[in-house]
Amino acid sequence: MFSYTVNQLLRWGEDGRLERVLWVDLRGDGLYAIDIAAETALPRFWSSTHLDLARSDGQLTLEPDDPTMRFLTEDSLPPKQQKQRDSAWEIIRPLILKQPEIFIADRRGPLVCRAIDEHRVTKQTVYRLLRRYWQRGMTPNGLFPDYYHSGAAGQDKPVTGKKRGRPRIYGEASGMNVDAETRKRFKSITLEFSRNRKLNMATAYEALLDRYYSVSDVSEETGQQRVVRLLNRPSMMQFRYWYEKDNDIFQIERTRRTPRVYDKDTLVNQQDRCAIMRDTNKRLKQAVPSATVNQNPEQIDRDQIDTKLADDHFRSAHGGTK
Repeated sequence: MFSYTVNQLLRWGEDGRLERVLWVDLRGDGLYAIDIAAETALPRFWSSTHLDLARSDGQLTLEPDDPTMRFLTEDSLPPKQQKQRDSAWEIIRPLILKQPEIFIADRRGPLVCRAIDEHRVTKQTVYRLLRRYWQRGMTPNGLFPDYYHSGAAGQDKPVTGKKRGRPRIYGEASGMNVDAETRKRFKSITLEFSRNRKLNMATAYEALLDRYYSVSDVSEETGQQRVVRLLNRPSMMQFRYWYEKDNDIFQIERTRRTPRVYDKDTLVNQQDRCAIMRDTNKRLKQAVPSATVNQNPEQIDRDQIDTKLADDHFRSAHGGTK
């Protein structure tokens, strides 16, 4: 399954249209996106299944260049335009914070009606402002009447007294106990880990946190969706411990490397160990004085028996292969 992020641009091959990702379902069911060029565009839901098929067939690609992006500093804005932008943002800000309700047609209607009554504006005005915000980078500067001079999606924001981004979460969590439900979650991630050779333990742990220990939040400053990790979440050490305790790690490694490759490498390693054992025993016999050997025949015989048992076990396990 492919992953997507808010504000990412999707290009559809059938007609070349560009859509901006507005909201991503953390459960992996899909996302809402909007055509950035259509004058009457509204958010549309795409299921993960549809997106994955389109990506696999080459009908959907990620667009790295945002045609709506413009760098803009506050000092360069005329006071009149700043006032217009701020007024427009005041109208739609309460609506933007209602996610994902604002993207769903039957739930969006009542929210729009509330804004119309509160600010004494028309329905067309509210939808025009929402569309500008969504299509033009999900930034308040997209609300300028003349957008040719505006936009700052993805740009560093000026440093102010208020902290930007999500609140600090590291170093404050007290940890959690791993219960049966948590171990089920570990197992579900482990299953994906065993099937995907591109995943390592660190990325598997990140996938666990993304799926089960993150919440969707909306920035009050920009109205954009963001993902915040829960304070009460398992540690990497806990994840690794239960991974080794609840699973046959050798079987998982065999699945990840494919049985043929794993069995071949294991066979070679075991043959090497047996050869080393035989060579070591041979050198020990040569190094030990004959008198000592005669005095301790039991130990030498035990080494020979161990070597023979290892060889016999190997031949029986691999159909007589030596």
